[in-house]
Amino acid sequence: MTDRPGWYADPSGRNETYRWWDGAAWTRWLSEDEDAPTPDQPGPSDPARGDVFVAEPDQDQPAIRLPLAIGITIVAVALAIILLGVSVSLTEDQLPAGPAIDPPAKKDQPVVALYDQTVPGYVAGTVKMKLPGAPYDCSDYATTLRSGAPDGFRCDFAVHEDYRPKYSWMADTGFGVLPDTMVVPDDLKATCQKVLNQLGTNGYEGVKLLNPKFKAEPLTGITNPPDEAMKVTGTFGYRVPNLPSTSGNLEFVVIKLKDSGKHVVFYVDYPNDAPREIVAASKAVFETLTAR
Repeated sequence: MTDRPGWYADPSGRNETYRWWDGAAWTRWLSEDEDAPTPDQPGPSDPARGDVFVAEPDQDQPAIRLPLAIGITIVAVALAIILLGVSVSLTEDQLPAGPAIDPPAKKDQPVVALYDQTVPGYVAGTVKMKLPGAPYDCSDYATTLRSGAPDGFRCDFAVHEDYRPKYSWMADTGFGVLPDTMVVPDDLKATCQKVLNQLGTNGYEGVKLLNPKFKAEPLTGITNPPDEAMKVTGTFGYRVPNLPSTSGNLEFVVIKLKDSGKHVVFYVDYPNDAPREIVAASKAVFETLTAR
């Protein structure tokens, strides 16, 4: 039996009705809202249990009577409060018969990438990070990322603007949740390899990457077991007409969230001649990444 109190589907079969489980047994508290506040547990003389006590007026003090109009107004206000408030009540029906029933498990919220404007930063499940600093330009709307993550968030900076007509060579970052099709079950390193393949293809269309050198290693200190994190770092060369840049620096982290089975990815990619501010911002942002 669970010892976790909460509102759960009423085992007596009422539609759209929730009954309060106190951690040991079902109570008489009912609600139409599974997110209703914790009910006050009635004491032995609580009127909600059916024991009604009426104080008799003192013999030496006259009873105070309200005019009829005021009494009606008070009743109307009380009724309005009941109708507008959360519907939680004690029923007079019998408690469900038979053996106690385990409350159903709480539903897990889906892990999706979100923009948190209070930080500002990005969040997905327990994974959080701050936005890369200036001169990166960061979006607050979701888009498909080069890493293969749909509905992620991107920051970028034009290192060589219009190096050819209508084309700029960018430094960019991306934060998002990988689709299940990119995840290799129980093999975080193989999942990182798929991300690397995506990043080496998307954004470098028609460009031959020369002498790529990458290493993958577990990233400790940012997750709590059984969650895991792995970081991949490396460089690669290229030769593009009219482009001063000759190589790129790519780093990314993939975090596996055990409970949901989801994988969160964050990457940075910048050319060898990027401004010092871009290099500094790209490295510093990894220090803000946490999954606890």
